[in-house]
Amino acid sequence: MLTSPVLVGMGLLDSIPDKSILANADPNDSNNDGISGRVNWLDEEQTVIGRFGYKASVETVDQQNQSAFHTDLGLSTPLNPTASGDCTSRQRDCLNSPNGNSPHLDNLEVDEQQMRLVNLFVSLSSPPAMRNLKTTAFLEGKRVFDAAGCAGCHTPKMKTGNDSPLKALNNRTFYPFTDLLLHDMGPELASGFPSFSASPSEWRTAPLWGLGLSEQISGRSGFLHDGRARNIEEAILWHGGEATSSQRHFKALTRENRQKLIFFLESL
Repeated sequence: MLTSPVLVGMGLLDSIPDKSILANADPNDSNNDGISGRVNWLDEEQTVIGRFGYKASVETVDQQNQSAFHTDLGLSTPLNPTASGDCTSRQRDCLNSPNGNSPHLDNLEVDEQQMRLVNLFVSLSSPPAMRNLKTTAFLEGKRVFDAAGCAGCHTPKMKTGNDSPLKALNNRTFYPFTDLLLHDMGPELASGFPSFSASPSEWRTAPLWGLGLSEQISGRSGFLHDGRARNIEEAILWHGGEATSSQRHFKALTRENRQKLIFFLESL
């Protein structure tokens, strides 16, 4: 089971130029740092880059939202006009059940106008501002973060391009702490399925913004793609594969330095 994704900042992530994502990719680990992040190509010609979803299997905010309406809620949309969600051909009762396809909605349940408004809301939902920036604990926690090599995948700073249809998103520098690339996280975090070019053990680097506000906003505390980690420390300890070095670094930290790192992460 997958947990619900964080929706803030998606318009910013959508507006990062492809060339910026490709610049951070190192599929063959040419610099020998043990990290080989790569793009999840969504087409055979390698022209469409995935950037949303736990395995970077969706290209745009619009596609992500329409997929959520269709697969999670079973509603028809312009990209997914069938009103039976992800029902299979064997689920006859599901396929034949009543639906809300309506003439005034272009024979859909969620029409173009509704999608436009939802996309606008999601795209302009701002991530929370970082907190505690000038405190000693934050600065020392950042040093631990850097020393552990966490920034090798959780890239702190990104910048949008200048061709977004939403002018407010153009030429914006922001701090998502993700490279939007796939990384092998080891067998213990592997799913049972591939997704486009992503193998079962590969996952998109999750943005870290708002990490410390998760329980306050959602009323629950669960991390990683399936919520198995009860807190940030457990989430770090589940890291394997390309993140093994960082995980071992964390294990070797003193209790004080672990607390500084957690404080830093909870302030993002």
